[in-house]
Amino acid sequence: MSFQVSNIFEAHYIDMFILSIVGALVSYFSIFGVIRLLKIYRFMDKPNERKIHEAPTPTMGGIGIFLGGLPAYFLRGEPELFLIFILLFILLVIGTIDDMLDLSAMLRLILQLGIGVTLYYFGFKIDNVHGIFGLTELPDVFSFIITVLFTVGIINAFNLIDGINGLAGGVVALNAAVFGVLFSYNGEYEYATMSFVLGGAIVGFLLHNFKKKADIFMGDSGSLVLGGAMAIFSLKVFGLESEHQVLNINLVLGMLLVPVLDLLRVVVVRLYDGRKPFDADNNHIHHKLLKITKSHVRSSFLIHFVTLICVLIIPLLYNNNEKTLLVICVFIFGLNLFIDTLLYFIAKRKKRIYE
Repeated sequence: MSFQVSNIFEAHYIDMFILSIVGALVSYFSIFGVIRLLKIYRFMDKPNERKIHEAPTPTMGGIGIFLGGLPAYFLRGEPELFLIFILLFILLVIGTIDDMLDLSAMLRLILQLGIGVTLYYFGFKIDNVHGIFGLTELPDVFSFIITVLFTVGIINAFNLIDGINGLAGGVVALNAAVFGVLFSYNGEYEYATMSFVLGGAIVGFLLHNFKKKADIFMGDSGSLVLGGAMAIFSLKVFGLESEHQVLNINLVLGMLLVPVLDLLRVVVVRLYDGRKPFDADNNHIHHKLLKITKSHVRSSFLIHFVTLICVLIIPLLYNNNEKTLLVICVFIFGLNLFIDTLLYFIAKRKKRIYE
């Protein structure tokens, strides 16, 4: 019996590994075609006063990532996975149109709300937080509102951190690996496979993007799909029945904290300044790091490292949920304060030099 269980366990991981490699290869090679088509039809992201790249660059790299993720959907045949495929495809279409035509923020919000409502209807919901902040089961009305807002928030959080080369892709690749391990540990092998394949597809994309001069940008076609995947995986974890559910949820919170806290910070600043919450600016943490490091790669690596720290610190503190979240939140806000202070002194020094 132990031999059979061992074989089943091993077969799952061999399957995941092969599909992840396939996903990486499909993504990597398909992006060559995407780049060629974008250059032919001149769908390029052009520099302006807000954007930080210096030359017109193809965008819509999310198409290649999505194509790389197809094996996880079509080789499994699970109805639930097909639903996820449809929802992520809708986000891909929304993002692709937005890359070409610049959809209004209100239209994108309405479509994202529809995604959140659909997920809730099909059972992807936050209805129990297992004692975090003293809460357990949530009433249906609160569960619906929180689930929809959570979905929209996560999609936009990952959309907005896609500001420098390799950042959003690297964070989601790291998260996908953690989700893969988490789902495997809880016996959700279909979702584990999907997570690892997504990670592989992102690696294929990063080979074109994560360097000083990117060959292609992810675009909204990619960041919306990745944000949607993170929201769906997170909601799936919230619905697991596990004796380690508190740890599972805290791991998810650790993976999401960096982009979510950055989103909340910039939205609060924009509202304080009398601007719309989704007005574009250069006030994100990655923009600030870029001013200090002068390097996309180094700035992205720093945020990847902070994300990893948030994930690794969870197991040490998960028996005290409030303490866990407080420590991580203070750490991230402290990092923001440190960066702001450093930028202030750099600007002050430059002013003295030029006077």
